[in-house]
Amino acid sequence: MTVPQILAELGGVSRRTFYRWRELGQGPNAFKLPNGELRV
Repeated sequence: MTVPQILAELGGVSRRTFYRWRELGQGPNAFKLPNGELRV
């Protein structure tokens, strides 16, 4: 899933909140593609 898709799936969580969760190690597992985009 792309970041916008996962944000919608999480009930409209803001992009900043999603990245903050990732910084804290509390967000969903994701991996970075060679072009720099995240996939969950």
